[in-house]
Amino acid sequence: MKTTAPNSENLEGSSEKGNQDSSLSLPIFHFTPHPPTLVPKLRFSEFRGAEGWELIPMGRLLVNSPDYGVNAAAVPYSEKLPKYIRITDISDNGDYLMEKQVSVDLEPTPENFLNEGDVVLARTGASVGKSYRYRKEDGRLVFAGFLI
Repeated sequence: MKTTAPNSENLEGSSEKGNQDSSLSLPIFHFTPHPPTLVPKLRFSEFRGAEGWELIPMGRLLVNSPDYGVNAAAVPYSEKLPKYIRITDISDNGDYLMEKQVSVDLEPTPENFLNEGDVVLARTGASVGKSYRYRKEDGRLVFAGFLI
């Protein structure tokens, strides 16, 4: 069974389990059009209209163009190799999880290391947007390819 919806990139789906053929376990989707938007919903309503906050596009805050991290597998932690930070090494609060330390077996360039105040963002998967702000006390870190 195949169901198609015209212009599906502007459609929002919801599913329900009713009205299914008993031999299939596929949900039936109902699509409703919605206008495309580039502005996310404000998650912290207490900041709406608060003094001292200015809305600035993220691109204006950047010192350099964003870069992907290195495309390399993690290896067990070794003091002889650089420490490696991946999405899974960042807590939900944005802290570096020291107990999960791993290394990366490559000769990094200076651009591969994070610098004081650098922010990395998860660019893929269920944790898109997860972020970490580099702190010197976390040690020198090379950032992985699924981080920007």
